[in-house]
Amino acid sequence: MQFIATEQVNVSGISEGSYLLDWIPIEKLNLEGLTMNPNAIPLLQANPHLIEWDCISSNPNASSILRFNLSLNPNAIPLLQANPHLIEWDCISSNPNAGSILKDNLDMVKWCDLAQNEGVGELLEANVENVVENVVELNVCRNPCAMAVIERLMEREDFDCWSDLSVNPNPKAVRLLEENQDKIDWDELSSNTNTDAINLLKANPDKINWEELCRNPNPEAINLLKANPKKINWNELSENPNAVELFESLLQSTQKSDERFKQRMITHVNQSRNVINLKQAKGTNNIFHNDDDDDDEDDDDDEDEDEDEDEDEDEDEDDEDDDEEDEEIIDWNVTHIWIMLSANPKAIRLLESNPNCINWTNLSGNPSAMHLLEANQDKIDWFKLSTNPAIFDFDKYDVVLK
Repeated sequence: MQFIATEQVNVSGISEGSYLLDWIPIEKLNLEGLTMNPNAIPLLQANPHLIEWDCISSNPNASSILRFNLSLNPNAIPLLQANPHLIEWDCISSNPNAGSILKDNLDMVKWCDLAQNEGVGELLEANVENVVENVVELNVCRNPCAMAVIERLMEREDFDCWSDLSVNPNPKAVRLLEENQDKIDWDELSSNTNTDAINLLKANPDKINWEELCRNPNPEAINLLKANPKKINWNELSENPNAVELFESLLQSTQKSDERFKQRMITHVNQSRNVINLKQAKGTNNIFHNDDDDDDEDDDDDEDEDEDEDEDEDEDEDDEDDDEEDEEIIDWNVTHIWIMLSANPKAIRLLESNPNCINWTNLSGNPSAMHLLEANQDKIDWFKLSTNPAIFDFDKYDVVLK
């Protein structure tokens, strides 16, 4: 086989296998070996999550990757200033701490990348015209530090960036949304962390995307969820660092009924593939029925029994099977919630109160869980613990330096 020169390879379709030989599935490859492969550079550049960084220095063609990664590192600016030959100009415009370097090298700036950079607000304001001439609206309207550019773009007759602007937490952006509510993307606004944006949602509750709101860490968003517990998607909420109190209050209010706890926590399981399959099999849009629905179904069953007892018996058997499947799905989702909570640094008190629900793999990576891990060393995932930044004692480090 003749290798194609790396600079000629187009990796844009790597998910369809356009770069690999057709018969080689990427998931079968060894990441360490792939990282050291001199012909794999375009693949690794397009998919940095595949890189084994301990091995990348062994790749003779990896200098561009090492420079690329360094230029994106916010803590590498002093090194890059002292060694400008290491700068990768194609990517440094995305570095939030690179304003001083970029200010002195405007001819090297990638304006589309700079427009999305939330750490260079002063540089954006000082070069509004350059940005406007070289970016599309989608590159800039989410950036809370780019309001000067956004206001300039709004002068265009064809301005159409309201969806991205709806998630922008800058107070000026929110004021624009308040003045143009007919143009708001309410799904995006539901994830906007600005308190005035939450007030807009309170005034328009029928337009809230509750799933997005469950991810919103703003305290006012949490209060809005508290006031609407039936709207909560507990799976999404489990990743919200400021929502632990909601889980604690739920547990306290449902201590006497574990099944009730499960039912309340799982309000939006329709994302699960198992649920979708089950819904299709049952021919329903909602696999969890309220008590009234169950009563109606019981009445229908009684009528069916009078008409055809044999058919009713078959239906009862199907219902039993469906109930078992429903229970499995509920259990799966409750388990998923605890998996996510185990990784949440602010959920430690809740986990301490419910040790049987802990997912020890995720807890092993939780920087706030060292005391729990120390007391349960037989349950630690040691690989995950190796990635935990809290395993180091910097007081001891200072002693070693002295």
